[in-house]
Amino acid sequence: MKITLSRIIVTSFAMFSIFFGAGNFILPPLLGKEAGTHWLIVSIAFCLSAVLIPILGIVVQARLQGSVLDFGKKVSPIVAVILGCLLYGMCLAFPMPRTASVSYEMITSTFAPNLPDWAMYVFYVVYFLLVGYLCFQRNKILDVLGKYLTPLMVGIILLLIIVAIFNQGDVVASSFENPISKGLLEGYQTYDAMSSIIIGGVIVASLAMDNSFDKTQVKKLTIYAGIGSGILLSITYAGFIYTGASQGGYFPEITQRVPLLAAITRHVLGGFGGVLLSIAVSISCFTTAVGIITGGAEFFKDLVKGNERTYKTFVTILCIYCLIVAPFGVDFIIKIAYPVLVLFYSTVIALVFLHLLPAKLASKNVFKAVAAVTFITTIPLFLEELGYKFFEVPLPLHQYGLSWVCPALWAWVTTLLIEKFIIKPSILTKDKSESHS
Repeated sequence: MKITLSRIIVTSFAMFSIFFGAGNFILPPLLGKEAGTHWLIVSIAFCLSAVLIPILGIVVQARLQGSVLDFGKKVSPIVAVILGCLLYGMCLAFPMPRTASVSYEMITSTFAPNLPDWAMYVFYVVYFLLVGYLCFQRNKILDVLGKYLTPLMVGIILLLIIVAIFNQGDVVASSFENPISKGLLEGYQTYDAMSSIIIGGVIVASLAMDNSFDKTQVKKLTIYAGIGSGILLSITYAGFIYTGASQGGYFPEITQRVPLLAAITRHVLGGFGGVLLSIAVSISCFTTAVGIITGGAEFFKDLVKGNERTYKTFVTILCIYCLIVAPFGVDFIIKIAYPVLVLFYSTVIALVFLHLLPAKLASKNVFKAVAAVTFITTIPLFLEELGYKFFEVPLPLHQYGLSWVCPALWAWVTTLLIEKFIIKPSILTKDKSESHS
C-alpha cells in the first residue's frame, strides 16, 4: 500500500494528539504572561525542548523500530531496562494523573465551580474507564485519534489563538531575568522529550499491526508524521505563549495555570469559548492518557514476557494508579515532578542525539561515557531545584540549565579519540604479535 497524503495527515494528527496533553495546554499561557515582551525568545526556547527534541526522539524510534529497551541498549542491557522503567515511570507517575486533574478543573471552572467532592471522584472513575476501554482496543487508536478527536481539538485551539491575535491587549514587561533558560526548562514540563520515545514506539507498533505497510514504509510514515506533528506543536505553543503575553495583563491577580487559561478563553471567546476550551482540553488530556498508558502496558508486558491478558492487566493497574493520584491536583503534581524531570531529561536528550549519529561516531563506549557524564553533571541542577546550592557550578551554560552540554561534548570527543589512537592501535599490535607467534 502506498503512503498517501491523507494517511500522513491522519497519523500526524494522531501523534500530535498523543503529544498534546494537559501540560501542553496549561503551561504556555502562564509562561507567556510572565514572559511579556520576551514572548518570542521564550517561545523559541520552549519549542527547542518541547518540539525539536521530541521530534528527534520520534525519528530515533522510527529508525530503531523496537521498544524503549532498544533506546538504551547501547549503554548496557541493565541500563536499558532501568532507563525504560524510568521513562515510563516518569510519564505514568505524573502526566497521566495530571490529564484527569486538568480536565476536571477546566470543566468545573467553566460550568460548575462549586461541585461537591464526590463529583470529582465520579468524574475520575468515568474518565479512566473510558481510557482503559480505548487502550484495550489499541488497533483502533490511530483512526479514532487522527480522524475524529484531534481535528476538533486543533480547530478549537486555532480559533482561540486567531481571535486573541486580532484582539491584542497590552504586552507587559517581562518578569524573567533569563528568558532562554525559563523557556527551555518550562519545556521540560511537557514531558515530550521523554514521552517521544514512548509515543514513537506506540505509533510504530500501531502501524506495524496494519499489514498494508512494510518496515520501510512504517519508518517513513512515522518520520513524516513526526515532522507534521512538530509543525502543529510549534504553531500551537507559539500561539498560546503570545496569547498569554497579550491577554495576561488583564488578569494580574491570577497566578495559577488552569484558572489563567480559563479566564483568557472567556475574555477572548466569551462564555461559549469556555465551553469549547473545556472540550478541547478534555480531548487532549484523554488522547495523551490513552497513548502513554497503551505504551506503558505494552512495555511492561514485554518486560515480563507476557501475553495479551498481561497487557490488559497492566492497563487496569495503571488506570487505578492514576485514579488514586489525580485528586491531589495539578499544581501539586507539577511541583513534585519538576526536580525529577531536570535530573533525567538531559540524559534522554543526549541519547537521542547519539542515536542520530553514524555508528562510527557513536559506539557503545561513546554511549556509556556520554550518558554517565551527562547524568553526573546534571546532579547540581537537580539539587538546586530542591533548594540545595552548596557552591557555584563552574561550567558553561549553567545559568541556562544546560551545564551538562559541554561535559557531554567533551566525553564524546575524548572517547572517540581514545578509541582511535589508543584502543585500536593496541588491538592491531596485539593481532600482529599473535600472527607472528
